[in-house]
Amino acid sequence: MKKQLRKIAPVVKFYRKYKKKNKISSLIGMTSIEERFYYENYAERIYEGEGAIVDLGCWFGSTTISLAIGLAKNNKVRKAKPKIYALDQFLWEDWMVPFVKETKWENYFKVNDTFIQAFEENINKYKKHIVTQKVDLTKFKWQAGKIEFLLIDAMKSWDLLNAIQQNFYPYLIPEKSIILHQDFCHYYTYWIHLLTYRLKDFFSPVDATNSGSSVAFLLTKKMPDFVLDHKYVLSDFSEDEVEKAFEYSLSLVDDNAKGAIIAAKIMYYKASNGLEKARKYLDEVKEKGIVHYDISIVDDILKHS
Repeated sequence: MKKQLRKIAPVVKFYRKYKKKNKISSLIGMTSIEERFYYENYAERIYEGEGAIVDLGCWFGSTTISLAIGLAKNNKVRKAKPKIYALDQFLWEDWMVPFVKETKWENYFKVNDTFIQAFEENINKYKKHIVTQKVDLTKFKWQAGKIEFLLIDAMKSWDLLNAIQQNFYPYLIPEKSIILHQDFCHYYTYWIHLLTYRLKDFFSPVDATNSGSSVAFLLTKKMPDFVLDHKYVLSDFSEDEVEKAFEYSLSLVDDNAKGAIIAAKIMYYKASNGLEKARKYLDEVKEKGIVHYDISIVDDILKHS
């Protein structure tokens, strides 16, 4: 990552060594092996047990298990026996189908089925480290105290953005707590970039994985109640602030991830200005020769809109 990011974990150095062992590559999930190692490395080497580890949107458990493997090796917190809180609705959706292809779960679930039994089976070996909660995060109220690491893979809408900020951010510890946006480099979640920029005075970027879509931030100072209680909507953000927000996000990631953030900006234009503006910006991106998988997805979305 860029030099201005304060590394909280020596990801690249240890990942190269660890990659040969390949312990977590067989986990079912939507995360890269490097991201899984990042979670494991954090829980083993960085986590100090002052607050909980919270995994929002744990799906089949690749994030949760990676954290649990690391936590089990963390001698600093062994006596305290801290837990990882794994929160998800555990409701099956059509878009999940490709991620279980050629596994025992292929064709197993229908839309709106609960898949919590698959999660519990996957984490069985590590369950002593995990508290599993089937919840609707837009209604859930966190009551388990301070949070030291907040892995966010559930900020899939404005409602979830507001619920997560209002219900979890107040429990973060200044100069200690890390939030990690697993969807930071993803075409769908453009609102993450707007919120990140708006809160840049409170969160400092500290790390990002070279593969996958994760970017981590350190809470640098206490957030006032008027910030925590605010309910964000798209109209809160001027066009000027949006431009600065995406410039800021692009400055935090390596070249291989920039295309996903550009794709998210196209989706912002689609949501705020309509198809004409989105298509115009997409054409500009293509003329510049910028190519990325997420951009191709957005291109297809616009063609069918």
